[in-house]
Amino acid sequence: MDNIKIHFTENPKDIDKYHQIRNKIYRQELNIALDHSKEDAPSGNKRILIIKLDDKVIGGLRVVFSESHNKSLPLEQTNLDIKKLFPEYDLDTHKFCEVGRICILPEHRNIKIISAVFRYMVSCSKDQCEYMFALAMYSHCRLYRKILKMLGQELLIQKEVPVEMEDTYQALSDPLVLLSMKVDLDKTPHKNIKN
Repeated sequence: MDNIKIHFTENPKDIDKYHQIRNKIYRQELNIALDHSKEDAPSGNKRILIIKLDDKVIGGLRVVFSESHNKSLPLEQTNLDIKKLFPEYDLDTHKFCEVGRICILPEHRNIKIISAVFRYMVSCSKDQCEYMFALAMYSHCRLYRKILKMLGQELLIQKEVPVEMEDTYQALSDPLVLLSMKVDLDKTPHKNIKN
């Protein structure tokens, strides 16, 4: 486990490998044909986080930052208005991001690797975003909440959120929920955020 590396990248080979893994997982596990590689290419406010083990790409995720307060996140294209759902976050004056399309090869999905990814996200968020949002399958939320609690973070789960999804996602057997988190580095034990 010491050879795990997590970092944002613009390396085309690593990004291509992430897209291959993501598309395969979406197709085989979720029965979703997804090939938005061009949409997910790093540009402007979109970045790809790569997960490597022994220099082999084993997964990754996409992060979209709110560079401009007038720019919507991809999940807001599902008819969600983040600013209205979370007025207490005052998103007109704070940085925020959407974390999505996370995938890890099945043989490497374990709490240590998932924890390392979340630890990296929390540690690098200080200057880049104060609030994180994601759409996730409800069955994953308990694990995510447990890991983030170990990192001193509180994950909020919005179960009753009206989400109009693309036809692509209608076949999911597990309901999608909106996750939100205010990143609070003061509550994070420093030993837990080292990468």
